[in-house]
Amino acid sequence: MATFRLFRGSAAFVFGITVVAGSAIAMIVLALLERIIPFVYQAPSRLRRAPAAAGWLFWNIVGRFALGARGECSGNIPSAEEGEVRILIANHPSMIGAMFFLAFVSKFVSTQLVWIGKSEHLWNPFIGWPLWLIDGAIFIYRAAREQALAAIGLKVPFAAAQGAVIGIFPDSSRPTSSAIAKNHARHAARGVDVSQFPHTLVPSSGGVAEILDGVRGRKVIIINVTAGFNRPDTRYGDIFGLVGSTYFFHVEVLENFPAGLDERRAALIALWVEKNQRLCHWKQSGFL
Repeated sequence: MATFRLFRGSAAFVFGITVVAGSAIAMIVLALLERIIPFVYQAPSRLRRAPAAAGWLFWNIVGRFALGARGECSGNIPSAEEGEVRILIANHPSMIGAMFFLAFVSKFVSTQLVWIGKSEHLWNPFIGWPLWLIDGAIFIYRAAREQALAAIGLKVPFAAAQGAVIGIFPDSSRPTSSAIAKNHARHAARGVDVSQFPHTLVPSSGGVAEILDGVRGRKVIIINVTAGFNRPDTRYGDIFGLVGSTYFFHVEVLENFPAGLDERRAALIALWVEKNQRLCHWKQSGFL
């Protein structure tokens, strides 16, 4: 059994790197050609839906074939109406889970997404470069808070007007043990009960508030997604334990999201407590 897991986990690792690298190179090359050839490029890039195809490949090759994983989805969202703005908030996926998340969000939410991402991703040729070239992300420098919020307020209305779903991870970072520990220590000093967040960082409301302010006056739909495996997936070595695992994806529309900043912060905290309860249930029971 251990040899079987080692073989399939190793295959998943190799296939995963191949799919991610190959997809990134393809998007970069096509995006550059799109800009070089006269009269071809349009804003937004026609390739904005390309990550959805990469996610689909990853799920089928790495998830279903190599790992023998299965996916379960619960909840639903209504069809998009003309003129409405859709904002997606979700718990930040792990490095292993990122492409699984992309596959499911593309299938059950939208294939046209624009993410709010940290500027550090621009150093990553597999994430930052293709997303930047295909107009798939708004990159912000988190250390300069006012500048970051201004960029969100300026660019989000433009992307939303093009029909893109705006995606943001309010907990801001992959849930590694070190990231969670640092984040919890900071919030515990502010009086937050961090024991309610065993699987995620504590969320921040600044980016969500700025997105909502940027599309003020338009009909806004907030889509809440909770996603994760029924087994640990925060370290690269955890991929061997994901053989035969289940990836869960829950989606819902939030009703009456608060307007005030303090109320939004409280609402996000409550949502992330609920997300952690759901993640705990998935990992302990293995069922939706």
